[in-house]
Amino acid sequence: MHMINPPKENRNLFDRLLDLEEALEPPFREITASAEDAGWTSVEIRNALVSLAEHYSDEGGGRAPSSDEHSSIAGYCSNPKRIDRNNLHPLLFHEIQSREDFFDFEGYRASVLCYPGKEPAGWIEMAIQQKTGEVCLLHAVMARAGPELLKLEVKTTCPIWGSGKADGPRHAAMRFYETLLEAGHLSFEVTSEVGFDE
Repeated sequence: MHMINPPKENRNLFDRLLDLEEALEPPFREITASAEDAGWTSVEIRNALVSLAEHYSDEGGGRAPSSDEHSSIAGYCSNPKRIDRNNLHPLLFHEIQSREDFFDFEGYRASVLCYPGKEPAGWIEMAIQQKTGEVCLLHAVMARAGPELLKLEVKTTCPIWGSGKADGPRHAAMRFYETLLEAGHLSFEVTSEVGFDE
């Protein structure tokens, strides 16, 4: 059995998640390679691993988080998926459209879930300048509106430019996710810059 490194002291949510992903990657690759060698397809392996992970959290697997840790793991931000620049949210698209380096931006979207109910909490969209690492992000969520709550509308934060350089879409999404949590667990009132230099 592969040894898993313990958490490092005084690490924020983003760094802890990356540290854990790094620690779990070698045994993960061993498991998936063994399953492939046994004849399972990559889709079957992925679906089984997702199911195991969901049941693990449903059953309360692992040690219980401390009260300090509980708020930091109240949700989850998925790995960002690439989307066409033209499919970015109109506010985000407008924010980068007039820039001379518009064609150097790539679009990404990541889902946000809140636990323990695993309720969808919208999505993060971002435009990343591939040469400089500049990033502009927003958080959007579908919400019921109107006096009878029959109408669905998308509510968003304003586009926010990150300070510093994002080290790829996952880094940008996790930093922004942390900012959303710190602003009141995915509040719409995010006013501070998102820092990427830590």
